Amino acid sequence: MAETSRDEVLERLRSGGSLERADLSGLGLEGASLAGANLARADLSGADLTGADLRDANLTNACLKEAFLAGANLTGATLRNADLDGANLSGAGLEGADLSRANLEGANLQAAKLNGARLPGALLGDADLGKAELAEANLRTADLSGAYLGGALLLGADLRRATLDGANLEEADLSGADLRECDLGSTLLEGAVLDGAKVAGLSVSREALVLARIAWWDVSRGGDGSAREEGSSVGAFLEPTPPPAPPSAGAPARFFGASDVLRNAQLEFGAGSHVRVEGRFEGCTIALGAEARLEIAESGVLADCEIAGQGVVLVHGRLLNASGSALAVPKVFFVGATGTAVGTIRQPPGLTRFGFEPGCTLRLRITT
Repeated sequence: MAETSRDEVLERLRSGGSLERADLSGLGLEGASLAGANLARADLSGADLTGADLRDANLTNACLKEAFLAGANLTGATLRNADLDGANLSGAGLEGADLSRANLEGANLQAAKLNGARLPGALLGDADLGKAELAEANLRTADLSGAYLGGALLLGADLRRATLDGANLEEADLSGADLRECDLGSTLLEGAVLDGAKVAGLSVSREALVLARIAWWDVSRGGDGSAREEGSSVGAFLEPTPPPAPPSAGAPARFFGASDVLRNAQLEFGAGSHVRVEGRFEGCTIALGAEARLEIAESGVLADCEIAGQGVVLVHGRLLNASGSALAVPKVFFVGATGTAVGTIRQPPGLTRFGFEPGCTLRLRITT
């Protein structure tokens, strides 16, 4: 328990003093005026701050485990790396607050106002965010596993690469939210609104989408609306890309055997042609015509080659692009179970179809 009384705390603040590293654990500070206070690294575990005014307060690395903050005003407060495990923040005002990497596991944030708050990397596992307001909040890479977000407002929120496995988003409004590279896993989405959400790289089951409300969403990698799905096509991008169909009979074909080695060559293959490489290409520039198919067999290797054009690249062997030159593949890029793909893919305007079979090895950077 704190050795400092409530009156002593308030007097120290009135005289311009700091409460940094102060032991205020279990102290009754309900309704206290603590606006702008320096409480960095302070121990406020179990303290009663119900209805307290903590606007713009500095609570960096503070311990607020099991603290009572219901209805508190934390607008603009700094809570970076703060420990709020099990804290009660129901109805609290946290607009514009900085909660980067804060621990909010099991916290009660029912109806809390977190519009514009910053929560990148925050731990919110099993937290209760029912009916919370999170418009334009930054939740990038946050862990919301098992969190309850029923009826929450997440309009325009940034959830890129967030984890929501086992979370409940029933009736939540995610209109315009950024869900790129986000793992929804077994998230409950009944009645959730995802109109206009950015979803390139989204991991979610088709079954989970059945009960969600989605008139359209943005599947462009850059989240710029250049590619969208609407109506019955919503979710089509989640379908795995099958291996490209074999070339039609009579299509121009070129075969490079296991003993063939090409270095620093400039190669051009016309529209609809089929090229199979079982040997080794090094430092080559390869131009593919419309629908041309470049197949790297299991024994084939393309090392530091630049591939451009309108074709299909099918990798069963090794595609090693360590030099920094970029592949530009606007149609289909498919890596089979035995394939290895390392390097950079530059995606032109439009939607590239990617397919990766289980067992393949990938170390890719995708740019636009």
